[in-house]
Amino acid sequence: MNYKIISPESEGVILKKTAFSSIFFWLILSIGLFSLLPSLPVLFSENPGAGFGFLGFGLVFISGSLILKGASRLFPEKITFDNNSNRMILSGKKKSAYIGYGDIEGFRLYRFPRGGSFIYLKKKDGAPFDLIRCGTGGTKKPDETIRLLESKTTFDSGKARPECAMPEWASMADNAGRTVFSWNERISIIQFISIFFMFAGFGLSIYGLSDNQFIKYAVSAAFTVVGCLYVLYHLAEKTIFRLNVLVVGVKDVQYGSARNLDSFNKYGMRIKKTINIYEIKTTWYSMDQVAGNFPNILIMDDKAIHLLDDIRTRNYSVQDIKKMLKEYYGLFKIPVANRDLTDLVNLEQAIHAAIEEKR
Repeated sequence: MNYKIISPESEGVILKKTAFSSIFFWLILSIGLFSLLPSLPVLFSENPGAGFGFLGFGLVFISGSLILKGASRLFPEKITFDNNSNRMILSGKKKSAYIGYGDIEGFRLYRFPRGGSFIYLKKKDGAPFDLIRCGTGGTKKPDETIRLLESKTTFDSGKARPECAMPEWASMADNAGRTVFSWNERISIIQFISIFFMFAGFGLSIYGLSDNQFIKYAVSAAFTVVGCLYVLYHLAEKTIFRLNVLVVGVKDVQYGSARNLDSFNKYGMRIKKTINIYEIKTTWYSMDQVAGNFPNILIMDDKAIHLLDDIRTRNYSVQDIKKMLKEYYGLFKIPVANRDLTDLVNLEQAIHAAIEEKR
C-alpha cells in the first residue's frame, strides 16, 4: 500500500491512498481472466494438458487478486496530520481513529536490501506505520519528501493516547478483578475459497504442464489436498471456537478462544498465549509492510520490540533468517482479521489502557 501527499498546508499534511493498489488488483485479476479464456477450448481438445495449465494459472491469479483486495481494507483511505488538534487521523470509508502527537517519535526511512525504500512513521513505543513507497511505484525523492513532512508537522506538542471508543463488535467487562475483552471471529468465506482455489490452481498447473508422471499426479494432488485440509481445519476451528478472549489480570495477560461467552464463564478458554504483565512494554497495531504484522495486535516485551526494530535497521545474513523467523512467529499476536482498521486501532488502545491500569 502506498500514500501520496495531497495537501502540504500550514495546519498539517494530508496523505491519500494512491491508485497503485487498485491498478495492481485489476492487473492481477485481468491476467487471471485472460488465462482462463484459452483454457476452455483446449480442455475439450484431444490434448487437454495445456488447458489445465492455463486454467490453473487463471485460478491462482484470480484468487491472489481477491486476497489482495481484502488486504487493502486494512489500510486507511486517508491519513491526516492535524496540527490544530495535535493528532494523526486515520480515516476509513465510514469511521476514523486517532493517534496523539505525543505518541509519535518522527518520520524514518527504511531501505530494502535489494533497492527501494519506505518512508514510515515511528511511534515512541517503536511501532512503525508505513506511509510512502520510494522507488518503484512511488516517489523518487525520499529525503526531500521526509524534509517536507517534518517541516509541516509538530510532534513535540499534543497528548498521547487520546480517548477511544470500543468497537461495536467487541466487549470489555470486569470479571473477578480481571478485564476481559471478547469478540466473535469474523469469517470470510471468500477468503477461504480464494486460498483453496490458489492451492488447487497450482495443482492444476502442475498436472497440465508436467510430463513426469509422479509430478503430474502425486504433486498436483498434494497441492489440492493440502489446500482443502488447510481450509477445512481453519474453518472448523474458527466456527467451533469462534469467541476470541483476552484476559488482562494483575499478574499476566492471556489470549485464547472459547465457543461462546457462557462456555468461557463456565469452563474458561483454550489458552494460546500468556505473558507476564510486568514484562509488557507496549501494545501495537502497526501498518507494517516490512515485517508483515497484518492483521494483528501485538503485545510486546523488550525482546519483541528489538526484534522488529532490527528487521528495519539491519541486513540479516542467511544464517540469521531462520532464528529471526522463529522469534517472529513466537510473538504475542492477537489475530483480528476482516475488520475495519479504525476499529482495530481503537481496540488496541483500549487493551493498552487496561494493561496500564492493572500495573
